[in-house]
Amino acid sequence: MSIYPHFRCSTARTEGRCRSFTSGVKPAQDLAPSHGRSLLQGRFGYSLVEVMVAAVIFTIVGLSTTSVFLQNNRLMTALRYRTHVTNTALSIVEQLRLNQFTTIKGYHDTAASAIQVNLPDPTYIPTGSELTGYRPVSLNINVLDGVVQNNTTWTSVDLFLENSPKAPKLKARFWTTLNANLSASTPVVEIYEVAVMYQWKNAADSASAPWQSSTIRVAIPNPNPRT
Repeated sequence: MSIYPHFRCSTARTEGRCRSFTSGVKPAQDLAPSHGRSLLQGRFGYSLVEVMVAAVIFTIVGLSTTSVFLQNNRLMTALRYRTHVTNTALSIVEQLRLNQFTTIKGYHDTAASAIQVNLPDPTYIPTGSELTGYRPVSLNINVLDGVVQNNTTWTSVDLFLENSPKAPKLKARFWTTLNANLSASTPVVEIYEVAVMYQWKNAADSASAPWQSSTIRVAIPNPNPRT
């Protein structure tokens, strides 16, 4: 028995469109609208214009995100280099501060041409009592009591960015100033000031790129003022 009831058209005008269903299946033509298009047609999927607009928007967003990522990466790399060379300069002044006052005074009074410090170098092999992994470096004393010395050459050093012989190196150089400050009254207070100017270049910079600079100072007082 059919699941669709039999019916009749009430008027002759609609009689041609009416159907009597006896098989339980509606003919496909009864599901089609009067203009002949399928009900599914035009309701699913995207047109070519929509796909092209989506692709353009996706490309713009992707390029913007990539540009921000690359810029952040460059800034982080530059900050890493600055932090590394600053820590090296801090290590230098800390070594000078830990020296005995008489040692710094000796550098000044004898107009020494250089100050001895140790800098990290994983490729250095000690030949005596030197520290393993640290290379002795002579920092030129370029200015003594405000007077430029004969040695006006920066002390150039290649700094290892990691504790590995294969680690990339950072080009840096140092300019050292040593000044003596004595009080006019008694007891005489002696303070020696060491200023280390340091410059560096990013690894990706060309040889003609400008140096980036900074300065750090340390004051070394005489623990026993003279009377």
